Amino acid sequence: EVRIPKGSFPGASKEDAEKYLATLRAALPKDGWPVSAQALQTNLAIAQAQSKQKAQPVKNEPPQILFRTSPSMLVMLSGEPALRDVKEAPGLKRIINTSALIMQDPQSSTYYLWAVARWFEAKALTGEWKVAASQPAAVENARAALRAQSDPLEGKNPEGEPLFDAGAVPQIIVATKPAELLQSKGEPKFSPIPGTQLLYMTNTTSDIFMELGGQAYYVLISGRWFNAKTLSGPWTFINSKKLPADFAKIPAEPPISDVLIAVAGTPPAGGA
Repeated sequence: EVRIPKGSFPGASKEDAEKYLATLRAALPKDGWPVSAQALQTNLAIAQAQSKQKAQPVKNEPPQILFRTSPSMLVMLSGEPALRDVKEAPGLKRIINTSALIMQDPQSSTYYLWAVARWFEAKALTGEWKVAASQPAAVENARAALRAQSDPLEGKNPEGEPLFDAGAVPQIIVATKPAELLQSKGEPKFSPIPGTQLLYMTNTTSDIFMELGGQAYYVLISGRWFNAKTLSGPWTFINSKKLPADFAKIPAEPPISDVLIAVAGTPPAGGA
């Protein structure tokens, strides 16, 4: 005897949801479905095998989370810099454990980075980068030769839209350990979410919230939540099941509804 005691139809009105549920209930055959014994036994064996699998621990240590209020660009290296000679740039060395084009001139101990259609220079990778007034001819020749082997860092989002206003020169941040960059256009601006004690940051493309009751900030990064008392950290991982209850009350409409898929107990999270 098969019954449907309740149903969830994300995005549907209450009236439509009731109609859909009634339609499904009416479509159920009164005598059930015939199932072969072999199929039933196979399915049971799979279920039993899955129940015996050991869960694998997931590392949820927060990365280095950086917050900036001015145009900034994060350049990632996979560990400490690995400098190698490259035939396309005689006399120069290239950092090979990054998708960006970063060259070093050993004679001047200067690093050159190509980003947002210009060269930046710095004496130390994690130091202050500034727009290069000039660079050795070999550096520009290397860019032409390695164009197809590097990321031009054009400063655009996945949709191809520019991340920075015309003429803006971003601050370059080079990281050798896992890091995430959050940034707002100017000082943070927050807007309240009706019916909750939550505020969301309106002048950023990141998912940044403030919970008034606990006076804490929450950010969603790669499907994981982190919180902190200040935007400069330190940040701590928080399981979505332990988020303040108001997160489940976020309305299912733009611009912040996309976070509901990562809020335990919501229809989008259940569907995912």
